[in-house]
Amino acid sequence: MFSIRNGAANVVIIIKKTIGYFKKPKFCRKKGIGRSAFANCKQLTSVINLSPTPQSLSKNVNQFDSAPLENAVLYVPAGSETKYQEAIGWMKFGRKETVVMSGNCCENESSDVTWNFDLPKRVLTVSGTEAIMNIDTTPPWHLFQFLITGLVIENGITSIGTSAFAGCESLTSVIIPQSVTEIEPGAFVGCTGLTSVTNLNPEPQILGPNGTQFNNVTLNSATLFIPAGSEANYREADIWPDFGERIVLATSIDLLESSVTKCLNETEQLTVAMPEDVTDKTVTWASNSPIATVSDSGLATAKAGGTAVITVTTSYGVTDSCTVHVESNDTTLASLAVNDYNAQTSLPLSPEFNSDSLNYTVNAAHITHYD
Repeated sequence: MFSIRNGAANVVIIIKKTIGYFKKPKFCRKKGIGRSAFANCKQLTSVINLSPTPQSLSKNVNQFDSAPLENAVLYVPAGSETKYQEAIGWMKFGRKETVVMSGNCCENESSDVTWNFDLPKRVLTVSGTEAIMNIDTTPPWHLFQFLITGLVIENGITSIGTSAFAGCESLTSVIIPQSVTEIEPGAFVGCTGLTSVTNLNPEPQILGPNGTQFNNVTLNSATLFIPAGSEANYREADIWPDFGERIVLATSIDLLESSVTKCLNETEQLTVAMPEDVTDKTVTWASNSPIATVSDSGLATAKAGGTAVITVTTSYGVTDSCTVHVESNDTTLASLAVNDYNAQTSLPLSPEFNSDSLNYTVNAAHITHYD
């Protein structure tokens, strides 16, 4: 029986029939809500229930026995508020609010900076063309603070405000775009699970010698991914050299063969050019058609007449492509003249075919005209 009795939880998250609870960034799951599941959780302050239909609770609500429901907040999906208000047990929560998984990052409605939390992937995405605000009180994504494992800041955001993502203890990876030129103090303070930061600005943001942006983060156990050509800049900056490992990404590539023409079963080794300082040279190959296949090493093989596009992709997602034209060995004879009903001869072919001649037999039954 699933139980977190005696004050072990202060936030409960229920995803349909799945339960997650948090004390610090711990996350557990179990199906169903058994009796006394949250008995004596006297520190319970909120329950996030993402099921549009309330789960059945006993009349005496012993699943939350001795929990201070009258002082707790119940967050439910939009459109289900009335159902929870009338459901046994759930009606005892002191306040009910709608779960919000996206919105504006700033109180200033004119700001175009928005956020969206993808619950299945546990990824928070921030978009816009301005600065992410300083967080003086509660961030708009506070309900999911301990759920966030990935943070993607999209290109266009100009700076990351003070304490913007402070305390996201489950956060493991961050992507900072080239457009971010400033990271305020305390931006990632307390992100104790952070192991990967991808910073795509070739000019590292100035953090200052104290580096409070990453306070309580074990940087020597984390990996910093940076763009090609920026290794020296990061090596000489404050704080950024404290990362345990630096990996240089290929932020641009060049597939040397942009277009090739092959005959059936011929091959072509495709070649990718990258900046010299790139340390992560991992690429994957793919073809959009069985007309031409490609191996893991970039060897293209012509399989049938037609056209195919082969694409190469870096580990960061940068792509380039080559168009493969495949010529079949089939040809059509426009006309044929013979003097013998059972003539056997040969027809010279153009140089692009594999064979020097095409052998054929003419039968009298198939002749429609002859001189």
